[in-house]
Amino acid sequence: MRISDAIKIRRKALLSDTALFWLVLIGPMIACVLFGAVDSGTWALIAIVTGVGVLFWATASWRSREIKITRSPLILPLAAFFCLALVQIMLGTTLDPYATRLFAFRLGVYLLFFLAALSTITTAKRVIFARNAIVLFGGCLAFFSILQRLAAIEPIFGIRETPQAIPFGPFVNQHHFAAFMVMICGLTFGTLFDRAASKNSKIVNLGVTVVAGAALVMTMSRGAWLAVLAALLVVLVAMLPFKRRHSTRDGKKKMLVPVLSAAVLIFAVLALALFLGPDGTNLSLAGHGSDAEGFSSGRTHFWWVAWQIFLAHPVLGAGFDSFAVAFTKFDTWDGTFRIERAHNDYLQILADGGITGFLCLISFAALFIRRSVSVIRTSSDEMRGLVIGAFAGCVGILVHSFVDFPLRTPSNAFFFLLLVVLATLRLDDEAHFGGDSTVTSTSAEPHGKLNLT
Repeated sequence: MRISDAIKIRRKALLSDTALFWLVLIGPMIACVLFGAVDSGTWALIAIVTGVGVLFWATASWRSREIKITRSPLILPLAAFFCLALVQIMLGTTLDPYATRLFAFRLGVYLLFFLAALSTITTAKRVIFARNAIVLFGGCLAFFSILQRLAAIEPIFGIRETPQAIPFGPFVNQHHFAAFMVMICGLTFGTLFDRAASKNSKIVNLGVTVVAGAALVMTMSRGAWLAVLAALLVVLVAMLPFKRRHSTRDGKKKMLVPVLSAAVLIFAVLALALFLGPDGTNLSLAGHGSDAEGFSSGRTHFWWVAWQIFLAHPVLGAGFDSFAVAFTKFDTWDGTFRIERAHNDYLQILADGGITGFLCLISFAALFIRRSVSVIRTSSDEMRGLVIGAFAGCVGILVHSFVDFPLRTPSNAFFFLLLVVLATLRLDDEAHFGGDSTVTSTSAEPHGKLNLT
């Protein structure tokens, strides 16, 4: 093959890869605007977009005459979840086969999205661009969502009714909007407390933090408040060893600045929560019936039922997304309302997937935390703030999942996977930052290549 022909093939492959990158980045934003992609019609669009993404990947592979395969341990737990759903369907152990089939389809899309993100976010320029795009999108969404709440527009965009939930912005559930703000705040915290970040970057991220934080407080989501404090704590703890490494005598005094700033923020949030009080009309999702009243808003009852479902189906679970059906057998309330979620994703995984599903979940979380901590320790000063911010955003969502189900909103799941990718990246050459320096996942071996020539 002539050199000129090889260059043309390479350029065409790069175009397909660039198109895939934009699809991976813009797709979750569109899903977010379309009510968090919770509607079936939106998933029809997502299926089409997924097919287009696979076409881009196949085109890039064909033109470059090689197939890039990212070997990452983080893929294995996701694939195991998908296989478990298929096993439940084939063995007939799920109590709601239709819901489990839809869950398996969504898992398949998430897995393809994760693979695409790992394979296309491969340069420092793309890493930084993706991070900045997510932060700016989150800030703009928070700003317009606040305006929508202040304007008291009841239907979302004036067209989407939400009779069984309290919306915020484009999200049907205000608590899941708050969860998205937690991820945004995690990213901004990583820059605000980063010594290597520029002054202009800190100013922009401070503005986004204020707007996103205001929107988060307005949702009255106690779980999100706890999650954002956890994200802030993660950033402070992760930054501390590196601040000590570079500290001088005067620098040690400067180390108190972020600590005091964080303390003021924590005090303000706690004071606001105390001022609002535990009234169900002001805080969180209200439960139903006299047994549901109280600070837990009925969650303790949901958690007890989820545990009973797990005891009845300990190995493979009652079936993914079958909680609403399984709930009726153990529910001690009057049965007026249909409860579809346990409001604790860890307990719901136990109920839906049994011990097998819970092991998949714990494996993913353990691998993610281990790899992210490794990246934080070995990253360059310029990259560390980005990695810590992405890691903190993910930890915030994991904390929020103890009292809610934020990742059941598809747009949140897509953004979570993007943050996972950003939190598990490492530059090949730590001495060089910028340009098109290659980035690889520390949770993965180098891309496998199957030569098609």
